[in-house]
Amino acid sequence: MKNMRRYTWIALLAGPALWGQVNEQPESRSFTRVEAEQYALEHSYDVRRNDLELSRAKAVIWENIALGLPQVSTNGNLTNNLTIGGQVIEIGGQSQLLQFGVQYSSGVGVQVDQLIFDGSYIVALLATEVVKENAQNDFELSAIEVREQVAQAYHLVLVTERSLEIVVEDIKYIEQSLSDTRGLFEEGFVEASDVDQLDLLLTNLRTNEEYLQRQSTVARTILKLRMGIPVGETVTLTDQVESLMLIAEDGSTLLNEDFDLTNHIDYRVLQTGIRGQELNLRNEQVQWLPKLNGFYQYNYAFQSPDFGILYAPDDVTSFGIPAQAIGLSLRWDIFQGGRRIARVQEAKIALDQLRIQEEQLTDALRLQYQTARAEYSYAVNNYLAQKKNVQIAKDIRDRTTIKFNEGVATSLEFTQAERQYQESLRSVINAAQSALDKRVSLERVLGKFNLDQQPTL
Repeated sequence: MKNMRRYTWIALLAGPALWGQVNEQPESRSFTRVEAEQYALEHSYDVRRNDLELSRAKAVIWENIALGLPQVSTNGNLTNNLTIGGQVIEIGGQSQLLQFGVQYSSGVGVQVDQLIFDGSYIVALLATEVVKENAQNDFELSAIEVREQVAQAYHLVLVTERSLEIVVEDIKYIEQSLSDTRGLFEEGFVEASDVDQLDLLLTNLRTNEEYLQRQSTVARTILKLRMGIPVGETVTLTDQVESLMLIAEDGSTLLNEDFDLTNHIDYRVLQTGIRGQELNLRNEQVQWLPKLNGFYQYNYAFQSPDFGILYAPDDVTSFGIPAQAIGLSLRWDIFQGGRRIARVQEAKIALDQLRIQEEQLTDALRLQYQTARAEYSYAVNNYLAQKKNVQIAKDIRDRTTIKFNEGVATSLEFTQAERQYQESLRSVINAAQSALDKRVSLERVLGKFNLDQQPTL
């Protein structure tokens, strides 16, 4: 009890600061599917990471360019010659040791190097565009994948919650039927097995409701993670399955659109890789050329037998000696035992492999387009068929319900009709999700998710 009073006083003393934390509500946002995609393009974890990679590529480009700019370096040294070296010479028939140098010496210097000609540097400058394209392609690929994943996650949330709504409606319907049947049983018009059949059906529906509630939470978490939204925030989806399906059903324009291979991100990534390998081959070829550099050097040395006057130029025993030079250095590796020939051949083979891969990718992308087009067309037709089946199953369920209430149909026939209706509802919802996802797949193949394209919804 004493501890309870102490905690109560702490809470009261904390005042509004603590109460604000308790009453603080998570932020709520509303998104259409297109808005969710656009939000993810700025906030998703993958896009943000690849955006930094794009910045890193810009730094790499500048690093390559800087190799051809003047390179300035400086140096300094301080030496204490503990033992001064010398040489024995013979003077007038007598040997005598002559020591060369002083005990203390110091020096500073500056050197400027300038690249004048290097074939590799020229190729590196040409490759800066390839480096930039690679980074841009990686960024765009991540953006395309994020848009596709967000669209599919958005569909999953809508479908899961729509399925939950259907199950809840069915539970209300079966609860009413069970209540009516129990009344008939108490009056002796139906058997106990009729009540048990409906009770069993209701139990299964409630189990399914609990499962869909958990799945709805998971689906929303997946969507928020892919959009880059903290899991604790509340997200409201303003699109409905039916409104999206109205667009998906009208797929004639999308199905009749011509497939342009150059719009596909995978093809553009490979083309950039081929250009990069061509430059790599050229870089190996220019290794045969000489490398020419220019330089300028300036050094100033201090020498003295006494450390205390090492930097005293007025002292007669301390000396300051300047030196400077300018010149060129040429390096030409004429023969390397066939190593360069092998590297050129290796680069050529790698380029030929990429060109074979280009042929393979061209056929694969055309097949991917044909497959995506066929699957989308089938998915839309299947959705329309399932919509028709729902109405048929509902009519059967309603007629069977009337017969069951009139004692003409058995409880087994009633539950069978109800299950058939529930299955048709699940089928139409699954068909809707499939049609929406297949449309997304076809849009990606056609390049509709590219950064220079506007979303179609």
